[in-house]
Amino acid sequence: MAKTAAQPKTMESNHKVASVLSTGLFAILCVLIAFPLLAGFFASFQEGREVVMKGMSLNLDFSKMHLDNYKYLFSGNEDSRKYFMWYKNSLILTLITVVLTLLVCYFIAYGLTMYKFKLQGFLFFLVIATMCVPFEILMLPLYNEVTSLGIINTRAGVILPGLCGASTIFFFKQYMQSLPKELLDAGRIDGCTEYGISVKIMMPITKPAFASMAILCAMGSWNNMLWPMLVFRDTSKFTLQIGLNTLLTPYGNNYNLLIAGSMFGILPILIIYLIFQRYLNGRSMEDIAKEITRYGIPTRDKTPYWQTTSIQYVLHNEKYAGDSLAQKTYTTRTLPHRKKRNQGEYDQYFVPGSHPAIIDRELFDRAQALLKQKGAVIHPKSGVTYPWTGTVICGNCGSIFKRKKCRESAYWTCRLHDKSPDKCQITQIPEAEFERAFLHLYYKLRHHGMPVLSQLLTDLQTAQNRKLLWSLDIVEANKQIADIVRQERLLAELKQQGLVDPDIYITRSNTLAEQLRTAKLEKERFLESEEDQTIRQTQVLLEILEAGPEFLEAFDEELFSELVAKIIVENNECLRFRLINGLELTEAIERTVR
Repeated sequence: MAKTAAQPKTMESNHKVASVLSTGLFAILCVLIAFPLLAGFFASFQEGREVVMKGMSLNLDFSKMHLDNYKYLFSGNEDSRKYFMWYKNSLILTLITVVLTLLVCYFIAYGLTMYKFKLQGFLFFLVIATMCVPFEILMLPLYNEVTSLGIINTRAGVILPGLCGASTIFFFKQYMQSLPKELLDAGRIDGCTEYGISVKIMMPITKPAFASMAILCAMGSWNNMLWPMLVFRDTSKFTLQIGLNTLLTPYGNNYNLLIAGSMFGILPILIIYLIFQRYLNGRSMEDIAKEITRYGIPTRDKTPYWQTTSIQYVLHNEKYAGDSLAQKTYTTRTLPHRKKRNQGEYDQYFVPGSHPAIIDRELFDRAQALLKQKGAVIHPKSGVTYPWTGTVICGNCGSIFKRKKCRESAYWTCRLHDKSPDKCQITQIPEAEFERAFLHLYYKLRHHGMPVLSQLLTDLQTAQNRKLLWSLDIVEANKQIADIVRQERLLAELKQQGLVDPDIYITRSNTLAEQLRTAKLEKERFLESEEDQTIRQTQVLLEILEAGPEFLEAFDEELFSELVAKIIVENNECLRFRLINGLELTEAIERTVR
């Protein structure tokens, strides 16, 4: 009994020892990882000469620390302009490389996967074989080739040699091998060209592969230093990696710009951490926005004031946890082209762990749980909503207008202008001007705009009938039609060879013909049910105008909400009304307040 009782104690003791060892090991790893970051951060506040003499360390002398390095980075002098020029070059080069590489490799992999031809296996073997050759061996032949083509010291010289990446082709081919090849036959039956099949049918369903390879290609292009260093000769064409490397020379080292520029790239990550930590500590989104604004950190739109919507976007963004959700938005295919949030119109693809995470998974999940919990709480509102609330947007800075009252008159003003008039020049607008402009707009729509809307609706419906909608239902119908057609062809060949009894042939042929007719009718039903949102909204707009009064003697709030989606204040004399179908019309306003 004593021996049995001692076993749990021994296991508990072993568990504690293992826990202490693992915690200690984890702490050591954290120190090793954090040391370069902390050392670089503190070094960015010191003189470059001090860093060279003493090296990067955590032995700090706060009396010698200052912000001169960062002031120098944003001073606008020659070195500062060079830094941001290199940064811009890296962004452009990475963007072009990723787009062209993905397109070229996709079509190569598509041809190797979807078609059967001689030497197909041999060509794919050559692709795989190139993955085994180190780049250092190919560097000299590639350099001679680039020089002979006359594209040395150009972006083309950097991009073209690596445009056909073997690893990217291999990845695309492995992904496309799992796709149903019946889609090709279905597209051919509907009269689609081979190019149309590859672009309109197969490319949309390979979006997860595109997303994954885009990240890998972007990382490879951004971090590429050796080959661009060989190709580029002009300082104005250097990438950020090459440019930072030129700051260290035998004749002098610009550590001030090097360290400050390197640490400046970490700022977005710190902002994201700040938002998540503050929110989990009980701070509201409004308080977080005010705090970041006080720090002087600009938004992604270069405006100095943070809004609660920006904080909400950061907290909900799955990319910060290392995941990706493809096709959250889509662009309408009919005129006018508009970007809309995907509410189930198209398939979305969630890719967990698609890229390195900025926010710890546990921290992100805690934030999502807190957001869900707060979202379920209904907070009483003391204010009154107006028809213009959340509808009027400043065309200059993008801020939402808010209502203010002076004596007996109500006005709407840009939030940024209200806080800092020198930042936005759009002044206050009397509420009566919005009403007058809408009355004028309604008159023009009711008496002159309905023929235009009717013609627009006809054009949209014509375009809708001509295009193919590759929804899942339609794809399944195409596969069924292709299968029936193959059976008909096989039955005809067997009859020609005398292998099928004529009576059996007639019976089976009639059955297949009926199945084919039913499948085509089902496909037509799917096509008819897939109405474009713009068409529906234009139809609703026409119905509202036809049922509305000939003249409006006073402002109608219900009619306004049914017709208008947004009002953009272009300038101090013009409003732009965006209707529910995306059509935009302008109206002049009269200023009584400056």
